[in-house]
Amino acid sequence: MLRLPATILHETIRQLATCGAGDCECMMFWVGSVDDPESVVEWVHPAHHRSPYGCEIDGEWLNRYWFELADNRHSLRAQIHTHPGLAFHSPTDDQWPVVSQPGFISIVVPYFGAGPVDMNAYWVGILHENGRWLRADPSSVMEITHEKAT
Repeated sequence: MLRLPATILHETIRQLATCGAGDCECMMFWVGSVDDPESVVEWVHPAHHRSPYGCEIDGEWLNRYWFELADNRHSLRAQIHTHPGLAFHSPTDDQWPVVSQPGFISIVVPYFGAGPVDMNAYWVGILHENGRWLRADPSSVMEITHEKAT
């Protein structure tokens, strides 16, 4: 189960809404230390190309970022992105996660992140060993804490 500081959750949703400006999708990541696989210590807003119908991470940025993660002994915990309407995991979301390792978490936020912070309105899923995404109750995947992000 991920321990997610409430500040990171709120900052993530604010950044998604700001980047999307009410008419484009946006993508972000939650990151944690490899020494504490349940922690989220920061959010990252990758360089990406966006439109009302999707977003694509800049490949050069991502290549550099993999090395930065390794140098800092960090790893990606989850990908978070927005959709224009209700939250769901699209076929594109299913086929192209940034990490394709079982246990990776994907979260889809509705309405380009413009609504209130409400984990129950988001689509939260876990990638299983068979390669399929299974929707999960947010409270079974993460614990929202009031600790400070490091």
